[in-house]
Amino acid sequence: MSSTPSPPVENQQGWGNVMYIPAAPMCEKNLAYARKVKAALETGASPGDFPREDYETTWEGRFTLRDLNIHGKRALGMA
Repeated sequence: MSSTPSPPVENQQGWGNVMYIPAAPMCEKNLAYARKVKAALETGASPGDFPREDYETTWEGRFTLRDLNIHGKRALGMA
């Protein structure tokens, strides 16, 4: 693995995506966070640890709680 950091993104046009895949134990603090993420997903709002852009609130066909598999439901404290 190289210790040289990746160069910054320059001259980006349009939106950029970042995928964050957390791994954490289910404790009270993380469950409280999961509940907030679930509430944001229900409405299409931006999660609290992202800029308040709320792009998806009016998107048709966006990913919803119904689209979660068992792993996603567990991560959000739903199963």
